Amino acid sequence: MIRDGTPVSGTVWQSKKARDLLKILIARRAATTREQLVELLWPEVDPAKAGNRLSMLLQTVRNVLQRHAYVGPLASDGSVVWLDRMQVRVDVEEFLTDAINALAAGRGDVAAPDAAARLTAALAAYTGDFLEDDAHADWATSLAEEARAIHIALLRTLAARLQRTGDIDGAIQYLLRLLRQDPFDEQAHLDLVDMQLDVGHLSEARRQYDVYVQRMKEIEVHPHPLL
Repeated sequence: MIRDGTPVSGTVWQSKKARDLLKILIARRAATTREQLVELLWPEVDPAKAGNRLSMLLQTVRNVLQRHAYVGPLASDGSVVWLDRMQVRVDVEEFLTDAINALAAGRGDVAAPDAAARLTAALAAYTGDFLEDDAHADWATSLAEEARAIHIALLRTLAARLQRTGDIDGAIQYLLRLLRQDPFDEQAHLDLVDMQLDVGHLSEARRQYDVYVQRMKEIEVHPHPLL
């Protein structure tokens, strides 16, 4: 987390639960009831006791986010809690907005002058899966999967665009990146084999086809034949 241009020290948070609370509010992307927050943070604790803990955590998060006297980004009306997105920047939300706009440009006219640059810039903003340390938390799954799917769409769209402009080697590199992200993406495997054949890399196409067959066997999918 960055506050006023400076990373916030871990000691400022006072507890892991305070950081978890902020992560949950970011991941849920909407106002969340106090009861829901209590259930997510302390599912086994008496609701009354957990409610008191939540009040303390909210104050901790408010103190971390709010450097000045005016009202900070952590908002509540007593029953629900939310982040005022006008006062705080969330990198995953910025990535999604920029990436979706870049995808629209990238899927349009191949001659559009800045489409490839916008796709590349959006890709560079993806530095890893959303909240990797909490990947298995129910509250993190939806946003993490959305960001990951958009990342894969960027890779696929940029590869297709480069193929259309004749940069086959560049397109192959993006497909290889896609397969590192999702080794079981059948279309990416097939596109990669086709591109290797198009540029005359017969042995590499054969090797990549063998990789494709092995991956499909792992998920019990019948592979397409090599034409």
